[in-house]
Amino acid sequence: MSVALLDRNFSTNYCEFSYDEWESDKDSIPTLNTPGKGVLSNIRSCTQGSIAIGTDGTMKILKGSNEWVDY
Repeated sequence: MSVALLDRNFSTNYCEFSYDEWESDKDSIPTLNTPGKGVLSNIRSCTQGSIAIGTDGTMKILKGSNEWVDY
């Protein structure tokens, strides 16, 4: 259960995150209109197309519908 910010473009608000276990970490990662939690609480939102990369190699992408989905 660990999340981290890997990269952030402050001009576009595009973000890349890493996570360990999606089910336990997904609520910590910000969305289009929901701020992050815990170590990501300083990130108020991220843009559509942002990526979350699992330590197991899985990837999620933030859709315009404000959902993280399999990439």
